Amino acid sequence: MIEWLALSTVPKGPMLLCVPFAGAGPSAYRDWPDELPGIEVRAAYLPGRERRFREQPSRDIAALTADPQPLVELVEGRRYALFGHSFGALVAFELCRTARRHGLPAPEALLVSGCRAPDLPARQLTYDLPDDAFVRSLDDLGGTPPAVRANRELMELLLPTLRADFAAAQTYKFRAEPPLTTPITAFCGQDDPGVPVEDMTGWARHSHGEFDLQTLPGDHFFIAEHRTRIATAARAALFAPRPERRIETVASTPQHRAAGDRAGSAFPNSAREN
Repeated sequence: MIEWLALSTVPKGPMLLCVPFAGAGPSAYRDWPDELPGIEVRAAYLPGRERRFREQPSRDIAALTADPQPLVELVEGRRYALFGHSFGALVAFELCRTARRHGLPAPEALLVSGCRAPDLPARQLTYDLPDDAFVRSLDDLGGTPPAVRANRELMELLLPTLRADFAAAQTYKFRAEPPLTTPITAFCGQDDPGVPVEDMTGWARHSHGEFDLQTLPGDHFFIAEHRTRIATAARAALFAPRPERRIETVASTPQHRAAGDRAGSAFPNSAREN
């Protein structure tokens, strides 16, 4: 089950729910509240990291996001948006669909970065490589602090969670459903070795709402230098005027069922992480 750690508190105020990248915990977003005054920032606490280190990490994004209760406790009566980077983007996407399946309010926006569109397969499978090769694949992406990378014992402790997260993302199986109505903003690093721009344009297929793709300087972990840009998009979504909120449901009308049929034909069976 996902837990949500409050990094800042704004009672009854708008909320940004952030899902970390592979191997990371809530501390990856500890500085984000500085960019988001007036917005409550919460980070997903997944099994297998930080104080949940002794718990078994999940290798199945659908199973990880299936329980709506953590969202129920947070989102009723509040405006919220979801953000996820890399592996976290797929988790955030599935959380949007979990909210819809269970009749919860839809988020104001889904913000994703450094991740292929959900219906695309992974370009390569690295999660089951031998340790040395797997660690080299992490080096290619960047993002591992040099002090951590140089500490062999620490890396050995982190590898099981990293492998589990990469397995969850790289073997993720997209299930055809009608597109969301939530607007999607996608961010892409122009020098990202694992997620080219064309893999991110496909996010447009997954919402009937507005879609915006922003390509930014940097590699896979460009968000470290551009969190202000992401925060700006979150603020715009959370404070924008909007019509009366409605609950989004799946296939609740003939039109929705037809949309689901079209989506099924547009997205053939696929298993695809970055």
